[in-house]
Amino acid sequence: MPGIAQPQPVRASTRGIYISTYTSARSIPLSVWTTLQENERAANVILPHALASLDKEDVPGQLWITCKTALTPDAEPELEFILSCSEWHMGTYPIFIISTLPTSCLAPAFLAPRVAMLTAELQACIPTERAYSIFAPAPLAKAFAQAWSNVTGVELEDHPYYAARFSHCSRKTFVDRSQTLPYDCTYNLRLACEGDIPHVAELCKGFASDSDPFILDDAGALKEANYLVSNKIAWVHEVIQNNSSHIACLVATTRNGVNVGTITKVFTHPAWRKRGCAERLVRKVCRNFLITQGKQWVVLYVAHNNPAAAKVYDKVGFTGLCGKPRAEGVDDWIEIGCRGAQIGHW
Repeated sequence: MPGIAQPQPVRASTRGIYISTYTSARSIPLSVWTTLQENERAANVILPHALASLDKEDVPGQLWITCKTALTPDAEPELEFILSCSEWHMGTYPIFIISTLPTSCLAPAFLAPRVAMLTAELQACIPTERAYSIFAPAPLAKAFAQAWSNVTGVELEDHPYYAARFSHCSRKTFVDRSQTLPYDCTYNLRLACEGDIPHVAELCKGFASDSDPFILDDAGALKEANYLVSNKIAWVHEVIQNNSSHIACLVATTRNGVNVGTITKVFTHPAWRKRGCAERLVRKVCRNFLITQGKQWVVLYVAHNNPAAAKVYDKVGFTGLCGKPRAEGVDDWIEIGCRGAQIGHW
């Protein structure tokens, strides 16, 4: 990504707020990596990509900004926010921001000085049009987006691109059970293979068609399908009916860490809906993450306007959905769009 400036020196405000900027994963200090690992569930939008960047030489288009606060002049500053501005195979990511604090702590008066310094630093490092959206816990996203609009003059979209509940499933909450066999067919739940790529592309395009403004044309969907399949992060629900094979459902898992697996895309072909395909495949993927790979958590985001998906995830064991009490770490996230920016894809 052109236009990223060199790292700025650490700066402190009169309130003891410290901002640091890094333009390579290798320059990120151990203390930040430790904090990301300690917050691995929420950090699914930042940590896996940052780790992958460690193995590459001087990857362009990568930027991380941290915000720390020292409560007293002699105290060690505590890391509170981590912002990323990065790219992947399909283009640029939104501006991701995670907090190490509970959402209940993100009051406007607390956020205001910290967000002001983060937005000023980001504005100094990237072209304004690079920030096409901000995705973060809802109070943080709203405060940052408004501050970004104030300092850049960028108008915000009237409606969020995405508003979702962040949920997680663990071995303790996972509901593992045998699935009812469809009466007229058999099925196979498996990683996608090269021969599945055209079908995976069709499902990628279908998923994107409901994700405005992140629409994919045929070429873009094929590019994404190739990436998912070649990296073994696409699972499919194959249905065999009358000696004919059909790919009924897709689950993609594009952001995975040491202890956390992330489900990033679930889409069922319209012809195979209401047959339990999504629940069957999501359960298979969770079983693979939690039991086979031994991860501690599987996480995902489910849109507030998609109660059917929330019902599926609730049946598999994801917490805080369908009106049930929220567990720790189950929060509302929001993606706020910026008008006139160069739209990426994620």
